[in-house]
Amino acid sequence: MKALNILVIDDQPAMGRLLHAYLGKIGHQCQYAPSGEEALKFYTQHPFDLVLIDQSMPGLDGRQTTRLLRELQQ
Repeated sequence: MKALNILVIDDQPAMGRLLHAYLGKIGHQCQYAPSGEEALKFYTQHPFDLVLIDQSMPGLDGRQTTRLLRELQQ
């Protein structure tokens, strides 16, 4: 199995740590962003194969963040 470079976006640090630990344990590279705003910064600096986003977050929610990430791809 090819290791994926994964961005985890969640405003709850415990969930971010849990996903980071689990995905790392099965061989994937993970980056954690506590907000949509932080995720946009990471996304412009690093290529990601997969992005996991919490739907409800303060500031930019999951839908808004997804739309902005897609715009960065174009």
